[in-house]
Amino acid sequence: MKKMAAIFLCILLGISNLCRADMFKDYIEYRYQPKLGKVTIISNLVRGVEYVDYLSDNWQEVAEQNIFVVGTAVDEKRVFKRSDEIDEYKIDTVLTLYPAKGYGVGGANPLTTALVTINGKKKIDCNIGYLPRGSKEVKEIMICPEDDYIRIDAFDHIKGQKICEQCIYVSDNTIITNEYIRTST
Repeated sequence: MKKMAAIFLCILLGISNLCRADMFKDYIEYRYQPKLGKVTIISNLVRGVEYVDYLSDNWQEVAEQNIFVVGTAVDEKRVFKRSDEIDEYKIDTVLTLYPAKGYGVGGANPLTTALVTINGKKKIDCNIGYLPRGSKEVKEIMICPEDDYIRIDAFDHIKGQKICEQCIYVSDNTIITNEYIRTST
């Protein structure tokens, strides 16, 4: 009986190694659209083994297209910098992707931070995607400097609803932070 159990376990382990655990893959997309007067940073995901495998295997290639895969096999911090202009506004963006720590609350989740300055003035310093210490996720940041606004959309997965659709002015002194998002709900 022990021999049959051992054989069954070996077969089960062999099959499980052939299967991919990732049924979806998160990514951050940076869109510079000067003809539309905006920069958008979006947290998104793909589903399906073929697409998950593609992003996982080609994360460096898609980064050249401003698609930054969250949680790659690379177990180190990755930094992506973009500098763009819309009319007289210079928008500098730094996206930092941190690997999952693997321990503690939220430790299984990799994190991505967005730091955005407009004409040298810090406007955004928060996570994009999963927010630590909770079930909230920043889905989109839209920067429209000519119209003098920044919009942020966040979602609460426990409540199953959009919790934050905040607009701030580019011209004021407000800085969007994780705490700002948490208290704006």
